Amino acid sequence: MTLDRAQTPLERERAGIVTIYQEFNLLPEMSVAENMYVGREPVRCGLIDWSTLHRHSTRILSTLGLQIDSRAAVRTLTVGEQQMVETPRQ
Repeated sequence: MTLDRAQTPLERERAGIVTIYQEFNLLPEMSVAENMYVGREPVRCGLIDWSTLHRHSTRILSTLGLQIDSRAAVRTLTVGEQQMVETPRQ
């Protein structure tokens, strides 16, 4: 896939290219998992599937080499950890 201006943001995301903003867009009182999936939570029978949400979040965090509890409130993380949590959200 060539990277030219004609690509859509979705095509760039699929290629693994994301924008990292200097200002955080995290919700500090929500959990790491909730922040990672805000607006696109997995659902089952019309309700948020919390076990899937946390399982997927934990797997993603693990692939980044992070040992962060997906249920931890974002406000309890270091700035570096918050940056890493925000990365997969993009």
